[in-house]
Amino acid sequence: MIWLALRQFRTQGLAALALVVAASAYLLVTGLNLRSEYAADQVLCTAKNTCDAMMSDFHRAHVPTLDLIHLILFVTPALIGLFWGAPLIARELETGTYQLAWNQSVTRARWLTVKLLVVGSAAILAVGLLSMLATWWGRPLEFDASDRFGVVAFTTRDLVPFASAAFAITLGIAIGALMRRSVPAMAVTFAVALFVQIFVPTVLRPHLLPSTTVTYAVNEQIADQVHGIELRNGGSEIFIVGPFLPKGAWVVSVPPVTDASGQNVSVNTHPDCFAAENKPAGPAPISDLPTCLGQYHVNSSVTFQPASHYWPLQWMQSAIYLALAALVTGWCFWWLQRRRV
Repeated sequence: MIWLALRQFRTQGLAALALVVAASAYLLVTGLNLRSEYAADQVLCTAKNTCDAMMSDFHRAHVPTLDLIHLILFVTPALIGLFWGAPLIARELETGTYQLAWNQSVTRARWLTVKLLVVGSAAILAVGLLSMLATWWGRPLEFDASDRFGVVAFTTRDLVPFASAAFAITLGIAIGALMRRSVPAMAVTFAVALFVQIFVPTVLRPHLLPSTTVTYAVNEQIADQVHGIELRNGGSEIFIVGPFLPKGAWVVSVPPVTDASGQNVSVNTHPDCFAAENKPAGPAPISDLPTCLGQYHVNSSVTFQPASHYWPLQWMQSAIYLALAALVTGWCFWWLQRRRV
């Protein structure tokens, strides 16, 4: 049975192996070049005392490539579920080839177990290897540890990719078994897997651990901590960026600035702080705005997860994917044992 499963998976496996080898070679070669460039820039900027500017240029030059790598890895589990998982059972049910195995004293449970082990192991190893190489590739670009918490970056590094690959392959198998037609099952698998990949980190992950919320007065005492002030909805909402964030923290939410009554502060309600026409020399610098707003006793807040929550959240998100994979796998065995095919 194992030999048969390997032969059936041979074409897909060889194609995937070629892609993994090519991608690994690219990441290794360009990653070594990236490190050489980083080391050279470090030596040069130290000598000239221009490290902040030079490292910012280095970051801007290479981050788009890292973002593209992360994006490809983000959709890879869904693609694996699409091309490997969905057709695995659906094609055999559609063509009737499953009867050859079942008529040779191979139980349904053993038939499904072998297929899961062969294809599932290949999927987990491929995604895991690529994610580890991508994580290594991007190390020189990690100027801010909070970048690790991004939806795409968090899902494509360390533990989560292994679990998401396991879920995607089992999801594809389950949908293929349920629909019994390869093409529709492939389309549904891709859509559902991609939805889960987005839903879990954006909706569930912020609530897996308690967040910390800090409320503070917007005044001259925070002027040196402000990184920027963002205006939204035509200036009807004002957001303060920067204060009271520990290094590497993940910002969960930043509500708009409010007054003592809890109403949103807007540009129109405080023209002396924001309207350029009321200032002979033009708009005030960002650092002056908290001082100007301080006379109105307004407040802001920020909710964040500390950097120390990174690994617990990695384990928790991985556990969610593995629990879903176990649930879907159990359903597959139940369905094959009890349903007449």
